[in-house]
Amino acid sequence: MDRGTSFFKSSPATLPVLAAVLALAIFLLDTLTLLDSAVAILYVLVVLLAANFTSRNGILWIAAGCAALTLLSYVVSHGLGTVAAFLRCMMSLSAIGLSTFLVLKIQDSETVLREQAELLNQTHDTIFVRDMNDCITYWNRGAEEMYGWFKEEANGTISHDLLKTIFPDSVKNIYATLLQTGRWEGELVHATRNGTQVVVASRWALQKDPHGRPISILETNNDISERKRAEDALRRSEAYLAGAQRLSHTGSIYWNVRSGEVFWSEESYRLVGVDPATPATMALLFERIHPDERTLVRGALDELAQGRDSVDLEFRLLPSERSVKVVHFVGQAFVEDDGSRAVIGAGMDITETKLASDALHALQAELAHVSRVATLGELSASIAHEVNQPLGAIVTNAEAALRWLDRAVPEVEEARGAIGDIVADARRATQVVLRMRAFARKADPEKAALDIGTLVQEVVQLVQRELSHHRVVLQMDLAPTLPRVLGDRIQLQQVILNLLVNGIQATSSVADRARLLQLGSRLDDEGHVLVVVTDSGTGISADVIERLFQPFFTTKRDGMGMGLSICRSIIDAHDGRIWASSKPGEGATFSFMLPAIAEPAATSSPG
Repeated sequence: MDRGTSFFKSSPATLPVLAAVLALAIFLLDTLTLLDSAVAILYVLVVLLAANFTSRNGILWIAAGCAALTLLSYVVSHGLGTVAAFLRCMMSLSAIGLSTFLVLKIQDSETVLREQAELLNQTHDTIFVRDMNDCITYWNRGAEEMYGWFKEEANGTISHDLLKTIFPDSVKNIYATLLQTGRWEGELVHATRNGTQVVVASRWALQKDPHGRPISILETNNDISERKRAEDALRRSEAYLAGAQRLSHTGSIYWNVRSGEVFWSEESYRLVGVDPATPATMALLFERIHPDERTLVRGALDELAQGRDSVDLEFRLLPSERSVKVVHFVGQAFVEDDGSRAVIGAGMDITETKLASDALHALQAELAHVSRVATLGELSASIAHEVNQPLGAIVTNAEAALRWLDRAVPEVEEARGAIGDIVADARRATQVVLRMRAFARKADPEKAALDIGTLVQEVVQLVQRELSHHRVVLQMDLAPTLPRVLGDRIQLQQVILNLLVNGIQATSSVADRARLLQLGSRLDDEGHVLVVVTDSGTGISADVIERLFQPFFTTKRDGMGMGLSICRSIIDAHDGRIWASSKPGEGATFSFMLPAIAEPAATSSPG
């Protein structure tokens, strides 16, 4: 029957002809023979054939035609006939009617099944049915697209062999669960036709007959390979992030301003010193912040909550072991999809860095002090000259005062004037000594608003003897008015002094031209205070000039190589910049710039 149906379906034009010939043959046989049998019952075959090539209405029309032919044959052959002939006619009509009803019923069921099968074909999920021996009996279009086998190839094969299924558990346990509950869900690994493995979320449903016996399994699969790869990548990223946070001692936080939801990473718990099992809250965070800095942190977070984009600050923590930690925190505000404002932030434990930085600053201060003392040693002749001049004047004026007073008639006014000069010279000597003591003393940096011109003039007085000794002419071009800078007086004087001494030493070797040292100050194009020292020495080669500010690099036979490195550290600490330029044979120029302090605008009183 199946082979005949397949043949007729492959040749649909043959079926109506065959049905017509069969109907005619049955009519002639029923009419022209006197058989005592219900020949007309064979019209059932015509109705069955009609089910393969016509619609519901066509079947009804063909069945009605068969019934009419049955009646016509009865009338022609038997007239009013006998009771037996009449009963055979009624039996044939009943058979035609019953077969028509059954055919229509089957056709309706097949229509429903075809519609359902088409719906299953429309879904992107893979759906197939297999019997209890795992032989595939249905294979939808989604399965064709995912796995690569057409339904004609898949039907009749063993599903787990075809797909090379990898199970998350033993097959025995999976089937036990299916038979017990009627369902099973899990993740499977299948192989496609080209050998590619896909991970699927699989759902099995057990189908049973009316007696409750299992007859088939409906399997639905969704390809979750991309999702699994994304999940695996996310897990790896989270693991890498957690590892990076542990290595860098950096913790991350999330805070939703509206809902109050707070999230801390694992490293944040370690950083704050709280058990990870403890729910994270902002109140708990503030309990761990040093009391002196809670206001600072609270203010920064309030600004983020109220509209500020980001904050960057340092504060101290008091973890459970009561050892103070220094944290560098960076926070960024953003708007969630629901319109609520949220903050993400990262806090890094910089305690060790801070201690190392403090130690470095202390070492730099010590080196700067040593360098200043060494420089004063180099300028001992100039310092002695600066002190000897007023001391010599004091002696001369004292001797003159004695002579004025030893006369027969003491010249009191003349003596008074000489004594006044003595006082002035003594004060001058005292100022020189005080400047030297201040320059040589070891003290913490103390920044104040300074006039760069005054600093330059004070330093120039220290090198006058050196200039004279090396026959170097100092040309100064100082701007008469410059904004003040914020800095430490002694440190900035050290920078200026170091550059002047280096310039004098570089120029002292020149014999074929004038020995010039130019010192200038002005505002640069960006409004910074700029100091420039230019010498007329032999210049510096390009490979050397790149290394001038490196520690322990020197071109002097007996130099330490720390002078310019210390100068750079000092200028960097003042948020400035120092650099050098040179043309070999034409001298060198050293420049440094410092940010200017914004002077308050002068206010005039109302007239």
